[in-house]
Amino acid sequence: SICTGGSVTFTATATNGGATPTYQWMINGTNLAGQTTSTFTTSTLVNGDAVSVRMTSNDPCANPTTATSTPITITTTSVTASVSLTASTTSICNGGSITFTATPTNGGSTPIYQWMINGVNVGGQSTSTFTTSTLTNGDVVSVKMTSNDPCANPTTATSTSIAITSSSVTPSVSITTSTTSICSGGSVTFTATATNGGATPTYQWMINGTNVAGQTTSTFTTSTLANGDKVSVIMTSNDPCASPATPVQSQSITIVAGKPVLLITNPPPVCEPSSIDLTASSVTTGSDPGLTYSYWLDGNATVPLANPKAVSSAGTYYVKAQSAGGCFTISPVMVSIEQKLNGIRYPTVSAMINSPLQLQARNLGVNYTYAWVPATGLDRPNVMNPIFTHDTETQYLVNITSPAGCVTVDTLLVRIDAPVIDGPAVFVPKAWTPNNDGHNDNLFPFVVNIARIKYFRIYNRWGIKVFETNSIGQGWNGIYNGKPQMIDVYTWTIEAESTTGSVYKSSGTSVLIR
Repeated sequence: SICTGGSVTFTATATNGGATPTYQWMINGTNLAGQTTSTFTTSTLVNGDAVSVRMTSNDPCANPTTATSTPITITTTSVTASVSLTASTTSICNGGSITFTATPTNGGSTPIYQWMINGVNVGGQSTSTFTTSTLTNGDVVSVKMTSNDPCANPTTATSTSIAITSSSVTPSVSITTSTTSICSGGSVTFTATATNGGATPTYQWMINGTNVAGQTTSTFTTSTLANGDKVSVIMTSNDPCASPATPVQSQSITIVAGKPVLLITNPPPVCEPSSIDLTASSVTTGSDPGLTYSYWLDGNATVPLANPKAVSSAGTYYVKAQSAGGCFTISPVMVSIEQKLNGIRYPTVSAMINSPLQLQARNLGVNYTYAWVPATGLDRPNVMNPIFTHDTETQYLVNITSPAGCVTVDTLLVRIDAPVIDGPAVFVPKAWTPNNDGHNDNLFPFVVNIARIKYFRIYNRWGIKVFETNSIGQGWNGIYNGKPQMIDVYTWTIEAESTTGSVYKSSGTSVLIR
């Protein structure tokens, strides 16, 4: 019995073969050329072949001289070598270790192995096990086994491949708190929530970046926080796939301790019968976030305000702001509701035709606005004291509006008393306001039937001439030697020629108003 392709030697032993018997070896009864000695070696036998030998004796007494041996039937066998592969795991963390084990079939007594990653030989790996920590995601591991079993055919076999999955996770941690606003000495609890923290992550709580001794669990309760303290936690993951493996830090939570900050902005005044909403956000803009507000009639917050959304009485009220931790602050808020004033009729005033005359409305308070209607004949219809320069009697409605929007309408009649002048005449305003607002900024004469002006001169109280012109419509802006002159009474004089050629002279005073 031999392995397929195995070598076998046959030996013939002659009886009465004489001194030099001869032999003829046969396979399945067919002579083998050249095989004539007492031994025969071959490796070409197949299963079932019968080997025999015919001996020819040279013994002189031999009769017959030839003899054939009994045949020997040969059995040949072969085995198929193979190898299977197992792994300690097929899913690892990046950089994790895996051990692969090869199990041979018909490997003989000392098979040898060649490990491969992605079909490439791994140097120095020739045993039945292979351990590595360099695999990456998608790598394929296999092994080639070479059998030393003499009947192995073929002698080499390659295992099936094992594909490896490699992964990593990113650890993180966040914290929440029962409240961010506490009274001084109040207790607050913080809770850490880990992501990819592994089975037993560890924690280190910190206040303002400094470790709190003994605080290493996922919750942290304290009553020692001061206003503005920042609480955070560092988590160390024990997840084998954590990358990075270093500790990670949560966000910080800032604590507000003590009384909450309550900023009050008094609502703008309104005109009756309007009301004011004290619950409007504009009243408490700038206060700490998350406060609960209540409204009271007294500074101790014992008598509630019935309807803070519609306060219709002027006075002082109180706002109580309370934090989630129970701390509170009480501050006053002023409510201003103005009473609308009735309009009045001013005494009628008289003006000369086209001669400036300052009108005057009553002063009802600070920040009131004025609107004279109509605006005809007025230099500034939106001030309390405009200057009237016109040739027609006019009745004005003076709309006086308070900061709260209350409108009072007064009435003033300006009557033109001077007759219409046909001959030459000059009118110079009693006052002017050189403030560069575009109204009444220059002092100059208004002329009737005047052909030309010889001179128009202005003097200060010391007799110094501060201005002179001979142009109709040109006036003094109140500046002398490059400097604005003070409020005072100034004297003017004029000489002009009428359209008929006669000489006209006049003089008077005007007040510079700033």
